Amino acid sequence: MMKNHQIEMTGGLGPSIGMVMRIGLMGYNCEKHKADMALHALADALKNCKKSKA
Repeated sequence: MMKNHQIEMTGGLGPSIGMVMRIGLMGYNCEKHKADMALHALADALKNCKKSKA
């Protein structure tokens, strides 16, 4: 996502590891169009993920 959209998302911390995704949209970034941009980038990234064999 960083390469294609200049957006970084991370996983959870502590007890939420493996259960949540963190998207930094607080303060300066707390605007509807930036949230829409982040969701579009996430959708694009998920389309390009390979399916797990598990």
